[in-house]
Amino acid sequence: MGSCKGLKGKALKKCMFDYVQTSKKLFPRFNQKNDTVITSSGSGSRSAVKNINAIKAANYNPPGLNSQKTVSYTDGTTVSSTITKKRKSK
Repeated sequence: MGSCKGLKGKALKKCMFDYVQTSKKLFPRFNQKNDTVITSSGSGSRSAVKNINAIKAANYNPPGLNSQKTVSYTDGTTVSSTITKKRKSK
């Protein structure tokens, strides 16, 4: 799941559709209006990828009732995702 930043038109629409589908697979209660999913991946240690993801999530929103899921694949890649509430607009 990559970033949709900088995309426009059909590319943005497809990217956002993929983002929502992937987010709902990971977190069935994902609500696009209220939630955001922060994802980190790497081929280092599982705990390192989880810690990087936790830091990214904490920088986005103060730690709270966030939920984190981590998956390790046979090729050595680890993907960690955290669901958190969207920031309030100022």
